[in-house]
Amino acid sequence: MSNFHQEEDGIYSDSTVINESPDAATNCQPSTSRNSSSEQESFSSSSAISEEAIASLLPLSIVDDPNFVAFIKCIDARIEDGRLKLIHELVRVDYVALTTDCWTSLNNYSYLTVTAHYINHKMKMMSRVLSTVHMENNHTAHP
Repeated sequence: MSNFHQEEDGIYSDSTVINESPDAATNCQPSTSRNSSSEQESFSSSSAISEEAIASLLPLSIVDDPNFVAFIKCIDARIEDGRLKLIHELVRVDYVALTTDCWTSLNNYSYLTVTAHYINHKMKMMSRVLSTVHMENNHTAHP
């Protein structure tokens, strides 16, 4: 998997792309351009929030707190901005090589990651994780 480092264009080379401008935390706006067509994506986010609340011994009513709602909207806006930057960068390149990697987390969950590799307009080799998905079955040869 790729390293967690920030490039000068503000995009992290990990599965989460984020624009880290100095005023990003104070000027977060909810994303209106993104159409979430996947109910599974929404369910997955809700499930992750529930799991975090339970693990941290927080009441589930935290999702009704206005500060929590603002926090989630801020995160969504920053991720959307980074996603659009990545799309604009990929549109400007002639060739993109894709690689896949199956890997196992420390707690034995299997994942599949797709990474794009390309040379940007500054002639610098770039690698960006496009997606990481959880695999239900073990990816090794052992049962």
